[in-house]
Amino acid sequence: MEETVSYHFASVRQRRENRHEIEYQLTIRQQPKQSRMCGVGEKADRRPIDPPPIVQFRVIDPSLPSNDKTYLQNPYYFMYASLMAADLDEELHLLRDGKTRSTTGSVVSSLYHLKDIDNTDAGFFVFPDLSVRMEGCYRLKLSLFEIVGKEVFHCKSILSDQFFVYSAKKFPGMEESTFLSRSFADQGLKIRIRKELRQRRKLPESGSNTTSEEKRPRVAESSCVDRSRIIQDGRLYYSNSNTTTNTTTTPNSTTSERYDSPSSSHLYSMQFNPTHQPILYPQPPSPPLHQPQQNHQTEQQQQQSVEQPHHHQQMPYINFLPPPASHLQPK
Repeated sequence: MEETVSYHFASVRQRRENRHEIEYQLTIRQQPKQSRMCGVGEKADRRPIDPPPIVQFRVIDPSLPSNDKTYLQNPYYFMYASLMAADLDEELHLLRDGKTRSTTGSVVSSLYHLKDIDNTDAGFFVFPDLSVRMEGCYRLKLSLFEIVGKEVFHCKSILSDQFFVYSAKKFPGMEESTFLSRSFADQGLKIRIRKELRQRRKLPESGSNTTSEEKRPRVAESSCVDRSRIIQDGRLYYSNSNTTTNTTTTPNSTTSERYDSPSSSHLYSMQFNPTHQPILYPQPPSPPLHQPQQNHQTEQQQQQSVEQPHHHQQMPYINFLPPPASHLQPK
C-alpha cells in the first residue's frame, strides 16, 4: 500500500507493504577519528567527535524511475547514532551507574539535501555535535529509520571505524576541518570550522633539563651583584662586585646584560659599571632673589610726588594723662 504525502509542495511516496524491495544505500563519507572525554553536568567542557561523522544516503526503489530523487525531499527519514565497543556488538547506552547516558549532544540527525563536492545533489546525515563521556576505543552504530503515519520502520544500520576517546590530559588536539565539512558549512549547515590544527602544549618532563634557551626565563646579572658602600672624601660611593664568579673586572671594562621585563615582553639593556660612582643627592632649590620693582615714573612725576606729601586723616588728640601735682595742692 502506497501513501502520497504532500510536504512543502513536494510529493513524497511512502510504502507500508513490500518494504524489503526498497534498497537503502548508506556510505560513510567521513569517519570519526578521535574525541575528548566530556564530563557529566550541564556546564561540563564538551568537545564533539572529530571529524564529525557524515553519512551519504540513497534510495533505490524498483517501482520508481532510476533517476528519481524525490527521497531527498522526504522529511520522515532520520538517523540515530549509538555507541558500541570496539570488539563487541553490544550497544553502550548508559554508564556504570545505570542512569547517565554514555553519549551526549545531538545523537539524531535529519536528512540534509546538500551539494556534494562534485556539485551534484545528494542526501546526507551529519553529526556535528556528538560527544562521548567514557574513555576508550569505540565504534558508532548509525541506524536509519523512516516514519510512516504513526509507525516507525527500521531501514538499515551501518558501523563506523574504530576511534579513540582521550582524557583531557592525553587529548592531542582538534584537527583542521576537512574540505567536505567546509563545503557543507558554506551551504548553511551549522558545523564548527577550524582553519588550523590545534595541538595541546607538551609540558617538559620533570627529569629532563633540556629546555630551550628561548623558553628559559632570563634573569639579569644585577640580582647577583653585591654593592658595598665606600665613603671617600666626604662622599658616598657604591662598588659593584659579582659574587657568583671568581673573575675580576678592570675599571675600564663594562658588562651588559639583556633580560626580559616581567611586565612586558620587550628586551631592555642595562649596563653595570664596576668603577666607583659617586651618588649625588639632589639639593633643595634656592629661594628666588628679591629684586626691586622697577619704577616706570618719569623724573618730573617723582619730583611732584616728593613735593606734594600725602595728606592723611589725623585722629583727634585726647589727653589721658593726669593733671600735674601743682593743681592738687590746696590754696
